[in-house]
Amino acid sequence: MTSLAKAVGPLDGRGNLPLYQELQRALRKAIDSRILGPDDALPSERDLAADFAVSRITVRKALDGLVADGLLVRRQGAGNFVSARVDKNFAMLTSFSEDMRARGRTPRSVWLKRAAGTVTPEEASSTVTVTLAASGACRMTLVRASCTIR
Repeated sequence: MTSLAKAVGPLDGRGNLPLYQELQRALRKAIDSRILGPDDALPSERDLAADFAVSRITVRKALDGLVADGLLVRRQGAGNFVSARVDKNFAMLTSFSEDMRARGRTPRSVWLKRAAGTVTPEEASSTVTVTLAASGACRMTLVRASCTIR
């Protein structure tokens, strides 16, 4: 058993799920818990099959599902790698901070400029600023950035 198979544990094989789905869950767990980080290479299909005591067809089907979900990237002649960029699932809305954490990055914000003043004619014509016209206008310039967690 390699360190990957030891880290995520053996597959049950007695549950209600097919083995390829159990293997998908195990690999997803390794990615989520950062055992496998962005751009890390996975062991070969043959090694995964031996380590988890399943067939290569089972391994290939599990990897196909993770590639389809955007968690893995296949590189011809090089193997399978953890995706450096997690594709956004637009069926589920998340914040910038949640997106960056899902990609293994640390979100942060930097204020470039903050100022209070009177409402300009252009702002007054906007439906959003009309409600704020009585109290004045706050102008903010903010940059959202992220750093890689290692």
